[in-house]
Amino acid sequence: MFTDAVHGRIKPGRATVRHGEPAFEDPILLKQDGLPTYHLANVVDDHLMNITHVIRGAEWLPSTPKHVFMYQAFGWEPPVFCHVGLLMDMEGHKLSKRTGDVHISEYRDKGYLSEALLNFVALLGWNNRLKSDVLPLEALVENFSIKDLTKGNTKVNFGKLDYLQKAFIAAYSVPEDGDTNKSSSFTASIVEAVQNAVAVRFPQVPEELRHPEYIAAILESDMKNYITPVKFVESHDYFFLPNPDWDSIEANVYREKMTGEDVIKGKDALATIVNTMKKRPSDMLEWNDDYITRILGDNWQDEDSKKMVQRNLRYALAGGKGGPGIHKIMMILGEEEVIRRLENVRWYGKRGQLDEKGRVIMTWKETREKMDEEDEEEINDLLKKSSQI
Repeated sequence: MFTDAVHGRIKPGRATVRHGEPAFEDPILLKQDGLPTYHLANVVDDHLMNITHVIRGAEWLPSTPKHVFMYQAFGWEPPVFCHVGLLMDMEGHKLSKRTGDVHISEYRDKGYLSEALLNFVALLGWNNRLKSDVLPLEALVENFSIKDLTKGNTKVNFGKLDYLQKAFIAAYSVPEDGDTNKSSSFTASIVEAVQNAVAVRFPQVPEELRHPEYIAAILESDMKNYITPVKFVESHDYFFLPNPDWDSIEANVYREKMTGEDVIKGKDALATIVNTMKKRPSDMLEWNDDYITRILGDNWQDEDSKKMVQRNLRYALAGGKGGPGIHKIMMILGEEEVIRRLENVRWYGKRGQLDEKGRVIMTWKETREKMDEEDEEEINDLLKKSSQI
């Protein structure tokens, strides 16, 4: 019998009694080639290295009584044994190299902060009694205890790692101690990492779209959604592509949520925005957030109309993807690029087809501005039919 730091008192499960003492089937300690098996090697090695605590997976719990008896046979003091649950994927399978990234270094190479990784690993199988899961090293040292480790296996949810990464990114971006030098240095390292990710993902991208100031502006506009350089570039690819990917899954999902009426009104709205921008005297009105607010606010007053315009703009400029607000997207892209995208936005699908909810699937290969009156009359007729379904 021995005491495990997690499971408590453990009785040998398969021991028999000989001469009043527990005994096991004879385990193989030395192989024919003279090399020791794990049972012997781990006991001798841990003793010679002055190991005080053995923390290992629960699959070794049944073998531990053998190891304890071997320590006693050698006349050595056994270490403290601590058997923890296994790490499983979300489907209940044991984590392994065949089921995905399992080595910490792989996540570090992807751009995860060491603080986030340490916090994430510490929470695996640990019954954290604190209100927050975001714990810097000092808090982990102060509050972590082996006694709070859980006995069962642990499902590894990598979404928690992303959550912790965002929390530490936010803390470093705006440090509590107000150290602007530390914040600037951290931001510069993120900018460089994103630059490298852009170069790998889009090797043909123009130099100005990899410029540090351009990257910094994108990061500043949506730092709350930064996780890793590669993920950020993928989710904000519309800043680096000649046009948004209007064929992407995100674009299709976004488009399906828009009604035919949204698109009809949106066509006129985007045309109005383009015409207003083209008439702007560049020497009188500066392209800034105030001007963009004025463009969008002067023409649409009620909330429903404003939301309709926002939906159409996000589809046209970003392919329906998330990210910063429309004002910031327009500011970063610049007036010339905004006009170009609004004039070339494409909508795909079968013209005039009704979906299962009676909505018109509004998808054209022509730009909205080039829709002729015949198309619009046809669409309006279908809208009337859909309202009767």
